[in-house]
Amino acid sequence: MPRVHLFLLRGMTLLLPASFRQEYWREMHLLIREEYSQRRGVFGGFSIWLRLVPDLVETALRLHGELFAADFRGWLRLVRSRKGLAVGLIGSFAASIALASAMFSVTYALLLRSLPYADPGRLVNLDKFPTVAAHEQPGLVRDWMKTQSVFHDIAYYSPWQANLDGATAPLRVEAADVSTSFFNVFGQSVLLGSFFEREDENYAVISHGVWQTHFGGDPAIVGKSIRLNGQELRVSGVMRPGFRFPDKTQVWTHCNPRMFFQMAEEQQAVMTFVTARLKKGVPYARGAEAAMALSVILVGQEALRFPKAAIPLQRALTASIRRPVTFLSLAAALLLALGCASATGLLAARNAARRKDLAIRFALGANGSRIRRQSLLEGVLFALCGGALGTWATYALVKLIPTAVLPAGIGEIPVDATVLGAGILTALCCGAITGWAAGWNATMRYRALPYDSWMSTVSAPLRFRRWLLAGQIGLSVTLLVWAGLQGKSLLGLMRLDLGFDPERLVAATVSFKGSPYRTVNERRGLVERWQERIHTIPGTSAAAISSLPMRLDAPGTVGFHFEDGTRIRAAPRMVSANFLSTVGGTMMAGRDFGREDREDSEPVAMVNEQFARAAGRMPAEIVGTLLREERARQKAWRIVGVYRRQATYGPAFDAGPELTTALEQGGPTFLSLMVRVPGRPVDAVDQVAAAIRAEGRGVTVFDVRPMSDYLSERLANQRLYAAILGLFAGLSCLTSLAGLLSIALFYVASRQRELGIRMALGARGLGLAGVVVRDALPLLIAGAVLGEALAIAGSKGIASLLVKVKPLDPIVHAGLSAGWLVCGMGVILMAAVKAARIDPYTALRSE
Repeated sequence: MPRVHLFLLRGMTLLLPASFRQEYWREMHLLIREEYSQRRGVFGGFSIWLRLVPDLVETALRLHGELFAADFRGWLRLVRSRKGLAVGLIGSFAASIALASAMFSVTYALLLRSLPYADPGRLVNLDKFPTVAAHEQPGLVRDWMKTQSVFHDIAYYSPWQANLDGATAPLRVEAADVSTSFFNVFGQSVLLGSFFEREDENYAVISHGVWQTHFGGDPAIVGKSIRLNGQELRVSGVMRPGFRFPDKTQVWTHCNPRMFFQMAEEQQAVMTFVTARLKKGVPYARGAEAAMALSVILVGQEALRFPKAAIPLQRALTASIRRPVTFLSLAAALLLALGCASATGLLAARNAARRKDLAIRFALGANGSRIRRQSLLEGVLFALCGGALGTWATYALVKLIPTAVLPAGIGEIPVDATVLGAGILTALCCGAITGWAAGWNATMRYRALPYDSWMSTVSAPLRFRRWLLAGQIGLSVTLLVWAGLQGKSLLGLMRLDLGFDPERLVAATVSFKGSPYRTVNERRGLVERWQERIHTIPGTSAAAISSLPMRLDAPGTVGFHFEDGTRIRAAPRMVSANFLSTVGGTMMAGRDFGREDREDSEPVAMVNEQFARAAGRMPAEIVGTLLREERARQKAWRIVGVYRRQATYGPAFDAGPELTTALEQGGPTFLSLMVRVPGRPVDAVDQVAAAIRAEGRGVTVFDVRPMSDYLSERLANQRLYAAILGLFAGLSCLTSLAGLLSIALFYVASRQRELGIRMALGARGLGLAGVVVRDALPLLIAGAVLGEALAIAGSKGIASLLVKVKPLDPIVHAGLSAGWLVCGMGVILMAAVKAARIDPYTALRSE
């Protein structure tokens, strides 16, 4: 028989179970050899394989089916007889797969899934592009676009907020002023009407949601005029459902720059972004080169000072969360590995408990592959059950993620077929790895063991479980340290001194755009009436501020100088009289604004302690000095007070110099009211909102809620990171402590005869407990050292989640590692107590 046929035969028999191959290989070989000797030649060999292949396939399917049915029945018997083990395995798989799948859903939606736009891979964000010059010279841009071969088109957009007039009250909407090419760049089409038709007209496109809720789904809305911040715009179309870029936009406007800045006058800051669509086959590097070439045409050689970059739009939108999400995905992978290790340890413990049965089966000629196959199937079935529960839990976990932490333009986080498929594949892989590892350990440790060596070899599987548990302890310590660092970061932010007392404060934001209060005096009078009306509520006080604390849309800094020539830049803001006393601020020197600071009195200002520090003066020295604005030298203020740090703009830990002027001496277009109430803020929200709306008809009032909610929004990302890592760490610690307890109890049970003999020979219970502790302590220390090494190795990744906390903080690392060792020792002592209570008579009789 030629070697090629023998090689093919060996390959085909791999379809059969290993036990069947080993038993019948020789007979099959002789049978095929005999048939081949009778039918020589090419056609004879072909006829043999033509009959043999279907028979082998049918036999393989039948035998594998019988084995699977037998193994499945054995798994059902295991579940019925060992319910605690089954619950532990399924729970371990379910928890780890659920958390890992939820984290994968977030990673997939934010970093891997394509953006919901036409051909999103060719959309790029142009960084440091001169948008103002491009707006002012649209003809030059159009002429350049005709001569280049890089961009299909370029779009500009400026997100802002506006008041949309309605039948009863104005509606606060998210808006964006966009160029005529905006929708073409994103490959969108309208549901009704059309996009912007002419450059010199003022248009608006409304979202499907606004069309349904605000205009009742009126099909004749196209061509009608709407009022946005008091300005009339003609509706050119209604957008299809689903498109909300940028940042959940409800109205897209296209108007001349003068009208747009009139409408957006109340905004603290309006930024313009540029997105371009590359032509097919054009690399991103050429996009940056083309952006630089156009910038030079628009602003000259000055553009060369600012290198341009063509960044993929998805990467630009997720730039601030890419590293944290990637790191959390790594933590989820560690948790999944820990779940697999825990399940492997449980299956290995089950095999150790049935070591006599396994030894007898091997002694009677059982095949090791049969044991491994059975263990593999058990692991896969337990993992699939856990994966089913984990997939159900994934939906709930993803729904708990607040939309406020998602970047603009990404959309919602779905749990679609891709995520579900990944979850099922993860469950299969985890179950296969777990079952194979437990089966391999069983076949290696219990193969052909004589009856009198069962107890002498029990240390072999114990060593396997000890190494496995050391890895679990290491992963748990790693996740625990990371969670501790993130928790310390969040706790520091929550305890940060904001310069005012946010408790019992209700905040409300109002906009005068489109209202009948057009003059400065009318708005000042309205603010005073609001304060008087709110003061009638017992125990309340109210004050106004141009911008709520910790806003992200800072207006930038303005240059000021003292009469001695000292220059300083500071962020301006405007507050009403008695503001600091209302919000619970602290004066360091001087006084707060009062009723005497009117329009006809000398202009006054207050500064924060950072301002005084930047000016190189003590708070008491700066009070009474005169300060002028560099841009308009006729503006001058007498500094009457210095207050403690308050973070008006940006994160609280980055509070910089601030200059606060009196609201009664300026004209507000956009402000917020801060109301201190005697009881719970949430109970006073409706009453405060009703008082503001009753006094100021036609004024848009929105975001009326407790001040603590605003602060929580600023900490939403940090809270989410801390919750995820805390959940990971908590589950890993419980899993590892349970595994540590199980191996300790198994250790005591496996040495029961030895411990009984020691007790019979006069050993004391305390001495036996010391034996258990002495053997377990190196395991705890090795796991803690491994965990610290992994935590230090991931310090660069955890740094992306921390604020004002070092990733190698010695207090967190040492404290949590020591705490885990204490908990581990507590678990070990539980097993040691059991060892100390062993009855020597019972122990010797059981053996």
